[in-house]
Order: sequence, then C-alpha cells, then structure tokens
Amino acid sequence: MTVNQYIHFALELWGAIFCAIGVICIYLTRHYDKKAAWNLCALLITEGVLNVAEALAYFYRGNVSSTGYVVVRVTNFVVFLCGYFLVLFVCRYLNAVLVRQGCVTPNWWKRSVYILCAIGSLLLVLSQVFGFYYGFDAQNRYYRHPETYWIMIILGAVPMIPLYIQIIKNRKAFKTIQYVSFLIFIILPVGGYLFQIFFYGASIYNVMNSICLIFFVVAYEAEYAAYMVEQERKLAEERLHLYHSQIQPHFIFNSITTIFSYLPRESKAGEVLTHFTKFLRGSIDLLAETECIPAERELETVEHYLYMEKERFGDDVKIDWNIRDRDFKLPTFTVQALVENAIRHGIRETQDGKGKLKICTYCTGAEHIIEVEDDGVGFSPDVATDDRAHIGLTNVRNRLEMMCGGTLEIESEPGKGTRVKVRIPVER
Repeated sequence: MTVNQYIHFALELWGAIFCAIGVICIYLTRHYDKKAAWNLCALLITEGVLNVAEALAYFYRGNVSSTGYVVVRVTNFVVFLCGYFLVLFVCRYLNAVLVRQGCVTPNWWKRSVYILCAIGSLLLVLSQVFGFYYGFDAQNRYYRHPETYWIMIILGAVPMIPLYIQIIKNRKAFKTIQYVSFLIFIILPVGGYLFQIFFYGASIYNVMNSICLIFFVVAYEAEYAAYMVEQERKLAEERLHLYHSQIQPHFIFNSITTIFSYLPRESKAGEVLTHFTKFLRGSIDLLAETECIPAERELETVEHYLYMEKERFGDDVKIDWNIRDRDFKLPTFTVQALVENAIRHGIRETQDGKGKLKICTYCTGAEHIIEVEDDGVGFSPDVATDDRAHIGLTNVRNRLEMMCGGTLEIESEPGKGTRVKVRIPVER
C-alpha cells in the first residue's frame, strides 16, 4: 500500500472504533429515549460497517489476488449501500428527536426519503450486474463511469433535502446542542461530498460523517445528563415531601394503636384494624426507602391493602393470587400502585362495580415477571398517557426503568379490562 492508503486505512479504522464506543454509550443510556437511541445506534453501526468496508477497500486496492478481487468488489458495494442506509437512519433519528420535542410533522418527507433510498439501493444492486456506475481495471482498481456516476450522486444527495427542510423548519424546537449537531450534519457532509466528487481518491465524505456522528452522540449524552439532573432534582423534592408527610401518618398510626387496645381481640373490627395498622406501618416504612426493596415486603403490604378492600366491597371484588416468585427486588409501591389502579379505575368503574383482580408473579430465568390483570372498564392507549387517572402507571414505568432497568407493558381494551406486565431483569 502507498502512504496515502495507510493514512486512509487508519482514519477509517479509528472511525469504526469510535462508532463501536458510541453504540455502547448510547445503549447504556437508551431508557432516556428508546426510539432515538435505537436509531442512533443503527446509524453508528452502519457508519462503522462503512468505515471497515472502505478500510478494506483501500487495503486491497491494486491487489490482483483472488482474495483482493472479491474483497474490493464486495467492500465497494457495501460502502455505497451503507451510504443510503445512513440517510435512512438519520431520517429516523431526526423524526424521533422531533417527536420527543413535541413537533408535528407531515409524513411526506419521511416517505420521500424512504422511496429515494430504496430506488438508489435498487439501482446500486443492478449496477453490480450491468456495471453502469463504476468498474474495476486490470490492476483491480476501482474507477467511475462519468456518464452515469452522476445518477448515484443525485440519488444520494436528493434524500438529504427533506431532512434539511425539517431541520430548518423546526429549528426553534431543538435545544441548542441538538440544533448545532444537526447544523453540522448539514454543512460538513455536503462539503465532503462535493470535495470527493471533484477530487477522486480522497475519502473526505466518510471523515465528515464520522465527525457529525461524534456531535450526535455528544448531543444525546448531554441531553441525557440534563435529564438525569432534572430527575434527581424531582426525586429530592419528592423525598423531602414524603419525609414531611410522615409526621401525620405516624400520629394516625399511634392513635389507631391506642384505639385498638380498647377493642375485643376477637372482634371483626379489631381484625380489620389490625390489617389497616400493618398496612399503614408498612407504607410508612416504605416511604423512607430510596432503593429497590425485596418483593416480599411489597407483597405483604399489598395483601393488607387488599384485605381491607375485600372487607369494603365484599364479593363485588374477587381476588386471585398466584405468587410463584418472591426472590427479587423492585421499586417501592410498584405492585401497590398497579393493584390500586386496577380496582379504583378498572373494576369499580364498571356499571355494577364488580370484577376480578388477578395478581401473578413468576420467573422466566432471565426476568422476574409481575402481572396485574382486571376485567374492568379498560381504556384506550391514548388515555393511558393523557388521563390523570392513569398517570400513576407512567410514574411506575419511569421508576422501574431508572431504578432496576425494568419495563412496564400495558394491554387494555375498553369494556374488557386491563393487563399490566412488569419485567425486571434477574440480577447476576
């Protein structure tokens, strides 16, 4: 290889290494915005594959062996194909950021990008058969067909136009670091693309792409850091509020204990008051917890709560327990919130106020599963995020993601009921 080839080979490999590091960083913070994170990871992986392919293309350029013959042709095809996928994933990443910022955009710009990238990819595949874009000489060196190569250039550049329009049009919705990263995406690759058209042999376009991705990753991680600071502030405020609110529950608990001492030990009132006292004591103790707690403690508090609800509503509320797994930890009031939500906003909202509640826990080996199901009124997916009655579900989901890497899935249908499934990874 020439010195120029060695330089390009090193640059491409460093770009691939950065992409691998970027994927790891984004994956570890994916719960901030999963849709944006997955698309950014796909973008980084595509750029990494492109860099490796181009590095191999430079390394084997001029190598007339059978291996060099295959590698040069395959890697050049992969490089051009990845170019279309880069545009596709930038489109999806931009759309995810716009959705997160609350922007409403038309569908035409996404569809136009998809269609143009599909056409470009199809023509590229056909070019491998008919050779109308580029070819290879006797020394196994890549060369362009100037009379048709411009078609590939146009099909690579035109899909960028809708992206630029959306970036400029929605510039006020972006945070500063977001807008800067997208502006860099507009300026640098275009400059590198034009340079590479007129100065064949210098892979400036891919270097510019790698620089843009550095800014994308920095912007995402900066937003994540700001998000975590805000979450910590909110948690501190909530913790302070909870500590202040403990004063009154302790007074109530002590008063109930005094009243209980005057009741006959075997009376129904004494039995109900015992469960209420244990529920109140358990809830007060859980308020002070800032980490995940054993599921056993949470389930014990829920049992006391459901006993009182059963005494209150009688046979109107039927409860089916199927607890097969207690050996795990979870954020406080996770099951309590789901059970309370199922009774109050599910079963009791039916026409006759009757229904059945199922609580199930089990372990799959990789995950601890909690299922809370009711046959109440149910709700549509959009109500789950907008209705104040279901804000608790969103809070539970956020705490699961932040505190133990868990997830919350909701299946609900109006008139048929709701099924909530919590997944908590098994600790290794």
